[in-house]
Amino acid sequence: MKPPIMIMGIMASGKSRIGERIAALRGGHFIECDDWHPKENVEKMAAGIPLTDEDRAPWLNHLAAEVGAAREMGPQTVFSCSALKLVYRERLRARLPGLTTICLTLDAATAAQRAGGRTEHFMPTALVESQLATLELPENEPRTAIVDATQSFERVLEDVESALKELE
Repeated sequence: MKPPIMIMGIMASGKSRIGERIAALRGGHFIECDDWHPKENVEKMAAGIPLTDEDRAPWLNHLAAEVGAAREMGPQTVFSCSALKLVYRERLRARLPGLTTICLTLDAATAAQRAGGRTEHFMPTALVESQLATLELPENEPRTAIVDATQSFERVLEDVESALKELE
């Protein structure tokens, strides 16, 4: 049973797209974190209101349970999760031993441009600044790498794969 891989970062950093591709490349299973937000959280974010720690706690617990259950089924589990604060990542690590984390970083202008081009996502561009303000970069955290997500998708994917190989 391989440790799960979390692709984290602010909105529009490419977490889902990279996570899906990494799971496919590894013959694994991808879990989209946004699918586990309660309706109230989605409505709040859609209205441009940042989530609080209290809003996120039940969601993180539920997500950890889903990832843990998927991990028990065998294939490599890869999931996306903003995990913006150290305390959120510590909560996930406590429930998911050996968790490998890849943090995708990008600047406000790139995030806003990407978010503005999305029509299928509930998070408005207005949340970019609050996400960046909340982000605590996972520097010096166990089994963690930081990847510049401002590059092309193909280059980010290559850098993520390289980072994962180094962390294995």
